[in-house]
Amino acid sequence: MSLTARLTALVVISFALCVSGDADAQKAKNKAQASRPVVPTESALRERINEWTVGLAGGLLEGAPIRLATEIARVVNDGENLHVLPIVTRGPTENVNDL
Repeated sequence: MSLTARLTALVVISFALCVSGDADAQKAKNKAQASRPVVPTESALRERINEWTVGLAGGLLEGAPIRLATEIARVVNDGENLHVLPIVTRGPTENVNDL
């Protein structure tokens, strides 16, 4: 075997070992990342909560409908799954106009 052939074989074997080592390191890194729990960012958390937030128009502050809207919100709120916000409005006519 000539010197050039030996050097070429040595380079190919070295390259194969490096690539194999990189692949093993990448597999170990992927496995470590897969076992680590995913922590949502603040903006992702805020977006998820806002997706399930509902505004409930309750009318004037001194009226009974706002009290009913507040009671509905208290009963049906389900933490991150559903959040109802009673909203003080300018009365039933304005509620229809706003819709």
